[in-house]
Parts: sequence; C-alpha cells; structure tokens
Amino acid sequence: MLVVKEGGRTWWDLPGGGMDHGESIQAVIAREMKEEVNMQGEFSYKIIAVDEPGLLLRHLWQIRLVFAVQPRHMVFSVGKDSDEIAFKNPQDFKASGIATERRIYNYYYSQ
Repeated sequence: MLVVKEGGRTWWDLPGGGMDHGESIQAVIAREMKEEVNMQGEFSYKIIAVDEPGLLLRHLWQIRLVFAVQPRHMVFSVGKDSDEIAFKNPQDFKASGIATERRIYNYYYSQ
C-alpha cells in the first residue's frame, strides 16, 4: 500500500486531503495524489470505507471517504505536500501506537 508522511509529520497515512466546493470526486483524487505522490494520468477508483462523521471545530464536521486508487502508470515520487512516500505492508501497522497508522491496517483488511 502506498503511504505518505505529509509535511512535518512523523507518522504514515494514506495520501489524501480535503475536497473543494464543487469539485468532483475524480478531480479531488487526481489533485491530492498529484500533490502528495506526484501521480499523473488516468486511474480508476472505488470506495472502500466511510468513517463516521466527526466534529473538527465548533461548527465544522468531517467525513472521511477512503478509496482504492489504481493508476494506469505506477510512477510515484515525493510531492509538494509530502516529505516521504513508501510502499508498506498494511500488516506493519496493525500494532502501531499511532491511531492513524492502525486505520491503514483496518481500511485494507475491511475491503
């Protein structure tokens, strides 16, 4: 599974980010994958998980949609919003002391 350490963070997470108003799902996946792992070109995707909504700020709710993305060309490099990328076995995150990393394991095995 392709994972990323975003700018200044010490833990692994899935590439991703926020959706802009009016942006399509395909457009947000393309933009976020370009920003974090320099993925370009055609890809397919399917939703694999939806987290329960959570309150971020007093009046701001977030819902996390998780997608399996299959690019036509498997070419990646560190993007402008990341410090490090790597292919990791999801099993490596099962016992992590970091909740974000444990979610990687859970998303993968919930498919």
